[in-house]
Amino acid sequence: MPEPKVVTETKIVKPTIMIAEHPDPLEFAAMNMIVITEKNINEVIKTMKQKKGYFVIYGLDPQSFSNLAISLEQIKRYIEQQKQIILYYEKAVK
Repeated sequence: MPEPKVVTETKIVKPTIMIAEHPDPLEFAAMNMIVITEKNINEVIKTMKQKKGYFVIYGLDPQSFSNLAISLEQIKRYIEQQKQIILYYEKAVK
């Protein structure tokens, strides 16, 4: 008795991969920075008390301020790179 003939059929199956919605973009609130020096501190205190009703100082030395600015730029760069990676894979699975 002859063995049954084996037939191999190749079929391309495209996977169905759900693409999640993109998150809302980042929206930074406006920031008002004032450089306070020995020469203008009294004027700044007076102006802030008139406008806001109080005066508070959050201080950074110049190097810390530079570090903060650089860190925010690195966060922005990282988010943009991640967005490009996501778009690449979304395009690849379509």
